[in-house]
Amino acid sequence: MKCHSANAAVENTFVQFYPTLLDFSVEKGLIKPGVHIPLNQSRFEKLIVNSGWDKAEAALPRGRKLNPESDLMDMQLWRIPLARSHMTRRWPKRFRVTLMTKEYPTSAQAYDDLGEGYKMNSQPQPAIEASQKALSLVDSDGKLSADDKKQVRDSAEKRIAELNKK
Repeated sequence: MKCHSANAAVENTFVQFYPTLLDFSVEKGLIKPGVHIPLNQSRFEKLIVNSGWDKAEAALPRGRKLNPESDLMDMQLWRIPLARSHMTRRWPKRFRVTLMTKEYPTSAQAYDDLGEGYKMNSQPQPAIEASQKALSLVDSDGKLSADDKKQVRDSAEKRIAELNKK
């Protein structure tokens, strides 16, 4: 019982080992004083939605420092919610540039996503520039498979062609 009292994040419950319970406990303010729960991907996304981009961006360095093994900076996990969610509707340039291309400066995928974000937000010139950057990086991006490289290349070329027609 002493172990639970001393180390559990909520009363005598180790919610820190159960992501859904942990997120709920953090959201409801149930975490015991003195227990620090590092930022993770799902809480980061909620922070963006509930508190805005500036607070989320400010929380990022501390979250990464306190929990370097978390999914917080996993680009593959970021791509789905950022590309398809409400976040893209009012998508500030600074957010994607800071959190994708800055963290992954040699990633063709990051720049391809950036180009798509600009296109979705009716910013054709930045979309073209980001897509061109993706093309310049795609062959040297060692994290992409041959199929992924083809997909990025096709996506960027198609976007550039569409935007140049307008």
